[in-house]
Amino acid sequence: MAAAAGALVIDVLRADLRPRQIITRAALENAIAAVAATGGSTNAVLHLLAIANEAGVPLDIDDFDRISAKVPLLADLKPGGTLRRDRPASCGWHPARRAAPGRRRHAPRETPSP
Repeated sequence: MAAAAGALVIDVLRADLRPRQIITRAALENAIAAVAATGGSTNAVLHLLAIANEAGVPLDIDDFDRISAKVPLLADLKPGGTLRRDRPASCGWHPARRAAPGRRRHAPRETPSP
């Protein structure tokens, strides 16, 4: 995994991919949906609002309520939930679900994912 992460960093640098190219309204809404689907965290709200602000993307606290109201709870993970994140299989979570079609609010556009 570390080697893959290192290779990804090299690919991103070679492509001259910058944070402001990938931090879009759609990307932030996907992040909000992912947080909501896994039990949520108040820290995520604070961090995503700060990231949006730095990237110049309009986002406010009401967006979290609007988006999370439409997202099913897939895993009740801590800190807000009851299950530990270091044991995803124990709560029915499987890595393949992360990439399952239809799980995102918006189709990814630009991303540094392999």
